[in-house]
Amino acid sequence: MHIICADENIEKEAFDIFKENIKRKGFSYTDAVTVATMRTLEISNLLTFDIMSFAGIVPNIIGPGYMASLSEDERRRILSLASEIEQK
Repeated sequence: MHIICADENIEKEAFDIFKENIKRKGFSYTDAVTVATMRTLEISNLLTFDIMSFAGIVPNIIGPGYMASLSEDERRRILSLASEIEQK
């Protein structure tokens, strides 16, 4: 797992994104920083329960019900990976 700190360029992009989406119900500056970070680092998948805020802005949203849509083997694999990360 990596901790990513928003630098000045990400902050500038986030402010622009926030201004563009200011009328979007529930869209926060934190959401804008998330989107700017994803764009900068070319991250295409977002794991969130806040689907409404990111719909149409983020290419791939993994939200509620995602785990239930997976096979039992895939769920076990993901939980195993998460457990390994947690132990580090």
